[in-house]
Amino acid sequence: MDNPFQSKPLTEGQIKWAVQQTKSMTQASKVLNVSYTTFKKYSSMYGLFQPNQEGRGIPKRRNMKVGTKIDFDLDSWINTTREMGL
Repeated sequence: MDNPFQSKPLTEGQIKWAVQQTKSMTQASKVLNVSYTTFKKYSSMYGLFQPNQEGRGIPKRRNMKVGTKIDFDLDSWINTTREMGL
């Protein structure tokens, strides 16, 4: 197999370590600083590709909405900061 980019292939040990350190295959590819497709190719070749389809243990991005209005007196805050010398 000729490699036109002259980069070293991922070893089985590197992939095992990355999978143990992370919760998903995507995170493991980022730890090794390679693209997901490259990581998938080598991990499948070594039989180590175990995707986390359910996403267990990985926090999801969520938009937080504040349901209450914040009552804030700007004038008292300005006066307090001036008294403190800030």
